[in-house]
Amino acid sequence: SFYNPPGHFVWALNPASAMSVGLHWKEYTKTELLTFFKLEGMRCVRHYYCRYVKRTTSSFLRRALVGFIYWLFPSFMQCQVAIFAKD
Repeated sequence: SFYNPPGHFVWALNPASAMSVGLHWKEYTKTELLTFFKLEGMRCVRHYYCRYVKRTTSSFLRRALVGFIYWLFPSFMQCQVAIFAKD
């Protein structure tokens, strides 16, 4: 569920819980990713947001406005990448 904390996902992966996983997609926030991997004893080495789509043929004004919004609010971008290492 959208409202479930990252710890619920860890519980759902336990074979003893008899929980089904994979029925719905969930887009995790940076905080949720950090929490989820910390529960597994991992630390974040690097995290960043990125754009997945190729450049479009939209107007310069629109591209500039979208770029400015992404500059102000990087978490609005389509993707995020996180690299974790086991402690």
